[in-house]
Amino acid sequence: MIKSYLWCPKNFQYRYVDEILPTFRSSAALHGTIIHQLLSEMHQHNWELNIEERYREVLQYHEFDSEEAVTPVFWKEDRDKVVDKLVKEAIEMLDNYRDKDYNWDAHVILNESTFVL
Repeated sequence: MIKSYLWCPKNFQYRYVDEILPTFRSSAALHGTIIHQLLSEMHQHNWELNIEERYREVLQYHEFDSEEAVTPVFWKEDRDKVVDKLVKEAIEMLDNYRDKDYNWDAHVILNESTFVL
């Protein structure tokens, strides 16, 4: 909760003091959260993870099972088509990332928090 305040005091006030919840979550922000989570998982314990499978699992969690799930995700187009496009993009980005030998030796010292818009 402290991170929320430090990130944006006004957003903290709206959400936790005034109890005003957002009407939707951004699919782009959700995508960023998933990408960062997968990067973190790759560096921590699973460099060879199945990107598509894990992306869809993490999406399922964040969209339907997390504490944020009470706020729906706004999909600009058909959800399944957008998800397929985002998965393809994630595979391309993360495969490219793990193909670089120097990334294997990187030491992650801090993971970012969930994106919130």
